[in-house]
Amino acid sequence: MSDQLLLVDDEPALRSAVQAYLEESGFTVQTATNGNEGWEMVQRFTPDLVISDVMMPQADGYQFLKKLRDDVRFQALPVIFLTARGMTGDRITGYDAG
Repeated sequence: MSDQLLLVDDEPALRSAVQAYLEESGFTVQTATNGNEGWEMVQRFTPDLVISDVMMPQADGYQFLKKLRDDVRFQALPVIFLTARGMTGDRITGYDAG
């Protein structure tokens, strides 16, 4: 049985490319297009890992992470941000959200 991943990204081409790469590497990947959709997905299945973009419409990655950490069921769920944002302030915001 392969690890279950949730990939949350609003950019279709990037989401598709990352999903294909991860599936070729043996992972089972579910996808969502924003933080709200990602939240709905984790309600249906608990992934082993979440990979999320930061900049998305409706609910961004920081809001999604905060929602996960505020729910006792998902407080220990590993989350990786996959983003073009790399400034120190962006990293601090990510740490504060988690």
